[in-house]
Amino acid sequence: MTPSGIRVLATSLCCSLLLAGCAKEPDRSAPRDRASAAKHRASTARSAPRSRPARSVPATGPATRPATRPTSAPADAARLPEALRRIVALEQNGEWAQAWKLALQTRSQFAGRRGTEELARVTSRLRIEKRQAAQLANAVRLLDSDMIEAAQIATSELAAGGDVAAILLRKALRTGGGKAAARAVRILARRGDPNDAQLFWSRLQARPDRPLREALLAGLQSVAWQMPGEAAAALYRDARDASLAESPDSFALLALAFRTAADADPEKFGRLVGDAEAHETVRRKVSAALSSADEDLAASAARILADLGAMRAGLRGAYYEGKNFEKLLFERLDAKIDIADLKLPYPDGRQENRSIRWTGQVRIPAAGPYTFYAASDDGVRLWVAGKQLIDQWTDQAVTEVRREVALAQGLHPIKLEYYQGTGSAEVHLHFSGPGLDKQLLTAKHLVTAPWESAGAGTTPKN
Repeated sequence: MTPSGIRVLATSLCCSLLLAGCAKEPDRSAPRDRASAAKHRASTARSAPRSRPARSVPATGPATRPATRPTSAPADAARLPEALRRIVALEQNGEWAQAWKLALQTRSQFAGRRGTEELARVTSRLRIEKRQAAQLANAVRLLDSDMIEAAQIATSELAAGGDVAAILLRKALRTGGGKAAARAVRILARRGDPNDAQLFWSRLQARPDRPLREALLAGLQSVAWQMPGEAAAALYRDARDASLAESPDSFALLALAFRTAADADPEKFGRLVGDAEAHETVRRKVSAALSSADEDLAASAARILADLGAMRAGLRGAYYEGKNFEKLLFERLDAKIDIADLKLPYPDGRQENRSIRWTGQVRIPAAGPYTFYAASDDGVRLWVAGKQLIDQWTDQAVTEVRREVALAQGLHPIKLEYYQGTGSAEVHLHFSGPGLDKQLLTAKHLVTAPWESAGAGTTPKN
C-alpha cells in the first residue's frame, strides 16, 4: 500500500470511531462493579414510565365497551310494533311510497334483531303492492272519463284488482267526487266488505251531489246485511244525531241499521242501541217526513218506514175469487196498479170472474187540485180522502174515467176496486197535479201499513 493510501485509511477509521462516540456517550454515572450495576438498574426501572399491556374486553356485561363507537344507538325493540302500525296505516291509505320508505328505514334500524319476521313480510308485500298500484293508477283516472267504454274497461280492471284496487278505490272516494267517486262506490259495493259501510256513511254526511248520494245509499244496502250488530247500532246512533228533517241519508241509514242489527225486531233493536223507545221514536219522526214537499226526503221516509215495519211503499192488494169479492185467495204488496194483456197475477193463471181491492195512502206533495185517471176492462171504483171519485162498476171494454179533487199536502187514504168478468183483463191508475204531469201512481207516492196476510193461498213476495 502506498503512503497516501495508508493515510486515507487511517483518516476514515478515525472518523468512524469519532462518530460512534458521538452517537452514544457512555453513562459516566454507571457503577463499575457488578453489585453497584444491579442496584443502578433497579433504581432506573422504578423511575421510568410504565407501559400498560392492552386489556381484553368481555363480549357481554355492564363493562362492555365497543372497540369503535357506532354512528347511532341500536333501535329499541319496543318501537318495532309502533313502526309496523304506521307502515300498515300508510299502506291502507294508499300511500305506498311513504310506507316503503318507512319500511326500509325500520329494517335498517332493526337489522340483526330478533322478532323482525313480520316486518320482512310487510316489506315484501309492499314491494309487490307498489308495482300493482302503479299498473292500476291509470284505471282509477279513467273512472272519471266521459267515454263509457273507457270507464267500463277501467271498472273491469279495478273489480279484478284485489286488495290493492280496493285501497285505491277507497282513496278515490275519500278525496274525490263526481263520476269517479260514484263508480268507485259501485265497485266497492260488489266486494261486499262490511268495513266500507262507515266510509260510505262518512261521505254521505258531506252531502254529496245526487248521483254520488244514490250510489252511496245503494252501496250501504249492499254491505249492511254483513255488518256486525254493534257496528250497525253505531251507525244508527250517528244517524239519530243527524238532523232527520234535513237528511234523507239519515233515513236510509236508520233503516239499514234497524234491519241489519236487530233483524227487524224492535225490542232487540232497543237493546242494541241502549234505548227502549228507539224504534218508536224513529218511526214517529220518519212518518212525519212522508208529508214533506221534498220528493227525495219523502221517498226516503217511505223506504225506511217499510224497513221499520211501520209502513210499506206501495198498496196492499187483496185478490179474490168472484166478481164481488166472494173468496179471498191471497194478498200482496203492489208498487203500482198497471195490469194489461190478461196478466192478472193469480197463481192458477185464471183471468175470469176475479176481483181485486187495493188500499193504502197516497202522498200529496203540495196542496192543490189533483186529477185521478182510472182505466179498466171491466168495472172500477175509486175513493180518495174518503170521497168516492169514480163509480164505473160495469162490464166494458177498456175505458178511462177521470175525476178532479182538491187535496191538502200530506197523506190521504186511497182505495181502488176492480173486477174482471170475461174477455180481456186490464186496469191502470194515473194521476196529475200541481207541477206533476199525468203519470202512473207508483210507490213513490203510495204507502200502506203492514198487515197480517188473511185468507187461503200464499202471499207472494213483492
